Amino acid sequence: MNVAIKNLEIRAGKDKILFIIPELKLSSGSKTLIRGPSGVGKSTLLHMIGGLTPAARGEVRIDDISISDIPLREKDRIRSTQVSFIFQRLNLIEFLNVEENICLAPTYGHLIIDQFKKYENVMKRLGIWSLRYNKVKTLSLGECQRVAVARTLLSPAKIILADEPTSSLDLKNAESVFLSLTQDLGSRTLICVSHDERMVKYFDQVIDVEKWLA
Repeated sequence: MNVAIKNLEIRAGKDKILFIIPELKLSSGSKTLIRGPSGVGKSTLLHMIGGLTPAARGEVRIDDISISDIPLREKDRIRSTQVSFIFQRLNLIEFLNVEENICLAPTYGHLIIDQFKKYENVMKRLGIWSLRYNKVKTLSLGECQRVAVARTLLSPAKIILADEPTSSLDLKNAESVFLSLTQDLGSRTLICVSHDERMVKYFDQVIDVEKWLA
């Protein structure tokens, strides 16, 4: 799916403008890294693209749909079928095991039943295959981060929005995440925000937030 942004203001609160994106077009299957220091508004940008945070000014379009203009119910539908987030806080359910977290949504469970080999390959590449029956509450933060990445890669989403997906990972595990996110992408569109310089070589396009600062 294509993503187009025009005159989008990223704000802290109602009045403080952090940065403005005059125009940005991302084609289906592209891999874009947006980097900048913590607190500059990168997460807010992802939330606006995914329809979680309304834009005070400007427009985000996914294919021919303006996320800014559609009703809340339609935003929910797009998020549940077309967009998958890798959040910094991960949003895993601690009392469930790894596999249960990944299969929580019906679409994920259907995918795993029909394409078990893909599930196994992604889990092995991320180094968490042996942990699939472990409760999330017993895992380290880095292991949880890889579970969140696997959940997104195994979803049917056409757009992946990744917020600092390697913040708790050492070099070896960070590289496995980079490879999985970029090589298992297919025709999906990846937008990642991070200040991790190790990620740069895995992306088609790298954009520094500084060019948009207000």
